[in-house]
Amino acid sequence: MIETVNWELEAKRARRMTVEALRWSIQDARAALDCAEEMERAGYANNAGKYADQIHVYNEELNRRLQGGKRRP
Repeated sequence: MIETVNWELEAKRARRMTVEALRWSIQDARAALDCAEEMERAGYANNAGKYADQIHVYNEELNRRLQGGKRRP
């Protein structure tokens, strides 16, 4: 079964993470994305989109913090 990201839940989870945890989670999701893309090339169903979405959400939170905590409109 292909999983999707609950954007609101992931954003809440990201807000509770430390900067170190965000960086680790981004790195972990990138590794999972690489594996999922390999599975896709082999013809298997995968969750590549889920991991790409997680990377996006975690990067958004990390960038928000590094820019002084301002949220984008």
